[in-house]
Amino acid sequence: MKYAIHKYLLLPHSGVYEVEIPTNSTFLSVQQQFNKIALWFRVGIPIVDIKKVKFHVFLTGQDIMSPVYMFPFLGTVQFDSGDFVLHVFQEN
Repeated sequence: MKYAIHKYLLLPHSGVYEVEIPTNSTFLSVQQQFNKIALWFRVGIPIVDIKKVKFHVFLTGQDIMSPVYMFPFLGTVQFDSGDFVLHVFQEN
């Protein structure tokens, strides 16, 4: 099977984001790029099917309610030289 790296962008705000990604994809990394949250996935080619995935983004110090705190943690993204920090979780 062939693979490609795909990028998906989220706004740099706390909240829940729903993104369509291929079902045959694997999370690789989350970072800040161009003042947005960028998620990179390894995607199997050809793309067979698409699924909707929810990402939960929280500010440092913001309450995380159940069951979100049990979702896989993807990473921390810093903006404005670390003055604005967001934490990204992927809903199962």
